[in-house]
Amino acid sequence: MAKEKFPLRPEDLSPEQKERVQHAEYEWKEGTVVKELHGLWRENIAWFYGDQYTVYNPNSNELEDISKYVDREVKNVYNRILPLCRQIHGEINYPHSFYVEPNTTEPEDIKAAKLGSIYLEYTNTDPKWRFSRKVSRAKWWAIVTGNVYWKEFWNKNLWGLVVDNKGNVAKEQGDIDFDLVNPFNARPDPTASTFHDWRWFIEGKPVPKHQVEAEFGLPFGSLPSDPLYSKQDDIFGKYKKSKDEEMVIRFEYWERPNPKYPKGRFMVIASGWVLYDGDNPNPEGQLPYFQLPGIIPFLNTQWYESIVNIAKPAQRQFNRYCSLVDEYIENFKPKNMVPRGSLNESEFKIYTSKGIDFVFYNPTAGGTPHWQNPPDPPPILINWLAFMENEFETETSVRKISYGQLPKYAQRASGILFQNLKMQDQLVISPFVEEFDEALAEAMKFRLQLAQQHYSVQRLIKITGKNKETSVIFLRGIDLRDNTDVRVKPGYEPFAQKERKAQVVDALINKGMIKDARKALEILGFKEDIEEYMEEEFIDERYAYRIIDQIKRTNGKTYPQPHPDDNHEVIFRILNNERKKEEFETWPEGAKKALLELMEKHKEMMQAPEQKEEIPPSVKEEAVMAGGETGEQIPPELLAALVAQAQGQMPEGGY
Repeated sequence: MAKEKFPLRPEDLSPEQKERVQHAEYEWKEGTVVKELHGLWRENIAWFYGDQYTVYNPNSNELEDISKYVDREVKNVYNRILPLCRQIHGEINYPHSFYVEPNTTEPEDIKAAKLGSIYLEYTNTDPKWRFSRKVSRAKWWAIVTGNVYWKEFWNKNLWGLVVDNKGNVAKEQGDIDFDLVNPFNARPDPTASTFHDWRWFIEGKPVPKHQVEAEFGLPFGSLPSDPLYSKQDDIFGKYKKSKDEEMVIRFEYWERPNPKYPKGRFMVIASGWVLYDGDNPNPEGQLPYFQLPGIIPFLNTQWYESIVNIAKPAQRQFNRYCSLVDEYIENFKPKNMVPRGSLNESEFKIYTSKGIDFVFYNPTAGGTPHWQNPPDPPPILINWLAFMENEFETETSVRKISYGQLPKYAQRASGILFQNLKMQDQLVISPFVEEFDEALAEAMKFRLQLAQQHYSVQRLIKITGKNKETSVIFLRGIDLRDNTDVRVKPGYEPFAQKERKAQVVDALINKGMIKDARKALEILGFKEDIEEYMEEEFIDERYAYRIIDQIKRTNGKTYPQPHPDDNHEVIFRILNNERKKEEFETWPEGAKKALLELMEKHKEMMQAPEQKEEIPPSVKEEAVMAGGETGEQIPPELLAALVAQAQGQMPEGGY
């Protein structure tokens, strides 16, 4: 951790700090991302909204209208890009599920993986984080711009609830947070092809100056106005700000570990000031950013293509032919047919002043002027318009992009051809979805590391539910990065996910592998009552693990004794598995002795003879009448006969 007292003024910075500040400001204004991508992204967004005679001028760094330089004056734009993006977004916008998979069969690793999965599900489905909505928006941005970034971080301004041992509810400051990073606000290391190779990452946001001053305890008005602020740093809309509110760019500079900062480096910069400079607060100095790709990658680069850029040539040609039709109709001038001698001089001036074309004709029997109706457009224009609409759909479809060997103009296909077309679309969309899932899986793994680093045991117990103390201990004590991995659940299908799940559940029910309706609902995505189901299903196993933990903690002095109603088979199996582990040799002698003694007790209760058959009340009553007050003095043969009679059986030898 740096020893300086922050914030630092520009004149108080060390030479190395000044270099980092200049680097961040340069990357924000003149870096590779800005020069090569921001102008293109802004042009793509303009095309997306229908402003399709706009191009980016790299010399002026502005968008320019070129409609006046087009041969035909633009009459209209028939926007096909917007519905195209919506269609693709709908095809890939399905729920993302994550689970933690253990790499070994050790019970501790399996328990830690289960707890990790419960934690991820909790953070992904809780309304406070709105994971699904953010991922859907990330896909939307990636389709239009080609790149977007995801951020997992510890937010000190949030808080979480915990319950102590006495049942009191309290707040803990800070919580894990995650969100998208606007691609216009991101400056990744341009020399790296993947986010694993980034040496540094810079995020900059235009924020009100007074908020930054309040965040770092500066007096109001301490920060100067920021000359780097620009209204064009937003996406899909103009940035709105108050006229009286001054803005600054708040930079977050993250750096991987180096000799000076073995844990990595984190800086906060604004208006040339260094507001904070110290160790990276993340596990092992990792960068908290993850790149979510666009639909088509550029090989050997970290940049991906947007669907808008792919559709530009087809949209441009489509607009051209639509404009031909518009031009033919709009440029048609009404013509007046005038009989010779029917207009006097004043009437003639009125017609010519209005710019109406007219022709004279020699009437055979007089007549009055009449208007000529505009003729129908030439059939060739209408045919070309329909052709270009089909051409646009073909050129921008995933079938064209995937170079599928299928009929080019297979419209309204059915049967095998339709299935082949859908499969070909999937071949293009699936890699994009898989890359997206891989990037989010990396973020999920990082989220687990943040939880392990920051969460208390009480908070983990609160999140993961009741009776999870044992597993939480393993979640805190085991390094998940070495023992487990976060993987996306397999078997997704963007076009028929629900149908595929229903088929699987139906097959499992028919084979007798699923007998519980709640289990079927869980597989189909209905999460109600799942936690209660898990509690009932594995309560005996968790009870056995709690006994083991108590034996280890107390060195065998205190632990629950066997009860006749215990599930002795399950408890004995888990205790015996614990005995076979290498770790058992390191236990204190008292704990080892207690475990072995407890195993013997459960083994004896498993082997104990069955209890005597309970005498039915009616039989006992008859026995009392026949043999005395207690019924126990009755001869055994008579008692057996009464029991058989109560059960509807004929005793040996008859009555």
